[in-house]
Amino acid sequence: MRGRRRAAAAVVLAIASAALLVRSPALAEGVTTTPSQPIMGFDTAKLPGQDAMDAWKASGAYSAVGLYLPIGIPNSDDRHSTYRYTASTLAPWVSAQLDNGWSILPLYLGLQAPNECQPKARQHVFWAMSPDPAQAYAQGVAAADDAITSLGDVGLPSGAPVYYDMESYNSGCTAVQAFLGAWSAELNAKGYLAGVYGSRGSTMADLVARLDQPACSLPSAVWPAQYDGKTTMTGISPIPDDAWSDSQRVKQMAANKTETHGGVQMTVDVNVVDGPVVGPASSPAPSVTPVAGPCIPAPPGGVLAARRNRSATVSWTAPPSDPASPVTGYLVTDLTSGATHTIDHPTATSLRLGGLANGTTYSYAVSALNAVGASVHSATVTVTPAGAPKRVAKPTVTTGRGSITVRWRPAAANGSRITGYRVSVGSHRLTVGAGKRSATVKGLRPGTFRVTVTAVNAVGAGPASPAVRVRLRSRP
Repeated sequence: MRGRRRAAAAVVLAIASAALLVRSPALAEGVTTTPSQPIMGFDTAKLPGQDAMDAWKASGAYSAVGLYLPIGIPNSDDRHSTYRYTASTLAPWVSAQLDNGWSILPLYLGLQAPNECQPKARQHVFWAMSPDPAQAYAQGVAAADDAITSLGDVGLPSGAPVYYDMESYNSGCTAVQAFLGAWSAELNAKGYLAGVYGSRGSTMADLVARLDQPACSLPSAVWPAQYDGKTTMTGISPIPDDAWSDSQRVKQMAANKTETHGGVQMTVDVNVVDGPVVGPASSPAPSVTPVAGPCIPAPPGGVLAARRNRSATVSWTAPPSDPASPVTGYLVTDLTSGATHTIDHPTATSLRLGGLANGTTYSYAVSALNAVGASVHSATVTVTPAGAPKRVAKPTVTTGRGSITVRWRPAAANGSRITGYRVSVGSHRLTVGAGKRSATVKGLRPGTFRVTVTAVNAVGAGPASPAVRVRLRSRP
């Protein structure tokens, strides 16, 4: 599902809006099922015609076929797709394949990892999800709801499995973790089976990293891409053999393979299937069922950090709260040191963090808490605490004919670089750049003058230096 699918995109992608998708009557008589033993399946960039499907079925080489669902969310599908199928095209095709004994693997190719999580060569290849985990979570919920609608539009039964096609990215992407957690939780909550397809090094690695989370926030089945040419379903690193082990796996064992069956040649991706499918009406009941919630909460949004003198304030916006397990508090994590700060107040929206070093940059993320556990991290914010500059040391003053020259040593910046100095000579005020160490005031009449120097940075002005009093005797 990579390579060829990036260029020609998916089996079935449509950019029609939800308003253009007309729900078809129950054309297909299919049921959710799992194979009694692994079966062979394929998917291809172009929807095969009926003659090809009949020929390949009669050959006995394959029993399952992947089907990409139409996307009903504007600006969320892969616009590189050559083939744009709609529900009205797909519903009769789905019905015919189920009638002919095929099992169907529904797939959904929508938003992909944000560009911030993509290698440079893959940026802007797909429509990208938000890099903010809070927004990515909401997009995952919307994708799950759209997939449910699309399943019905093409005539697939309630409770069907649907596999999200998450193409490769740089692993450890919190936005993708939030998105797929929402995808799984929403489908589980509505009685459907959430599946996820992806590369072992990114999608699968990030799913495995979340295995300690509640099952309702994880997919019911996984579809790793491992091009080993083997039909075995174990030994797929990094997936532990005891994870997704009960008829919960589909493995892509080969890509872009040209085969001929029943006199019909096609180039396909080859899969071994031991996971949920939609099978003919006579298929047995599945062993995999949706996992009921409640699940971990969505991550907080709108996270900001304001610097203070030797402290910082982190603030956030509360996520939507599940009535079945409302938000009970928040966890603020210092990603620099690993220290955590728990807030046992569900209405809290900020935390002041003291004891910080001015001039040192800190990184923070916020998680929402409920009785089930902690959400994935929010977007990361950085902050460098700072105060106004330290006091300038007592300046030195020299006089000339109607002039006073003031010299000083640089002040300590206190966490934010100095932007300039304010020089006061009696009622005269001068502002000079940060690199200056002297200033001269001319045209003065004889008299006594009070002289001070104040350093300024982005935080503000520091305390004035100790004053120097100087008497000017000569006229300009």
